[in-house]
Amino acid sequence: MGGETNTRDWYRQKTIVFGMMERGGDLVTQIVQNRKRPTLFPIIHATVRPYTEIYTDECTSYSGLGANMGYWHKSVNDAAKQYVSPTSTTFNAIEGFWRHLKASIAGTHISVSPKYLGRYAKEFEYRFNRRNDPASMLPELLTIFRPLTPKRG
Repeated sequence: MGGETNTRDWYRQKTIVFGMMERGGDLVTQIVQNRKRPTLFPIIHATVRPYTEIYTDECTSYSGLGANMGYWHKSVNDAAKQYVSPTSTTFNAIEGFWRHLKASIAGTHISVSPKYLGRYAKEFEYRFNRRNDPASMLPELLTIFRPLTPKRG
């Protein structure tokens, strides 16, 4: 995520935010060390129920998610500017989330250090997951803090 690089090993210079979204439901984000199968599969297994249909891009790390892993895997070739596959597979909803996250960082903060990128992603995840009930956000956040006590004296 984020930033332009001119080198071939751009992936070593980036902080990778991995995200999954339930169609019409909630979103989960997490900072990961790399985009390799041994890194991503445990996160997928811990988050996604077996026999779920999973839509991804054509990153080779996702190969093997099919029936032998307990999922129905379909992919979209976004590198070829394919936004919907011939089988009606799409992941436009999570792409919209990434666009909003990147635009907010670029517009408000200009850039975010890798140290804090996970926190920004979690904040946006929180807001996204409450998009259908924004009135609940403030009361829910306030329950996290202890009550204020009046000063004496």
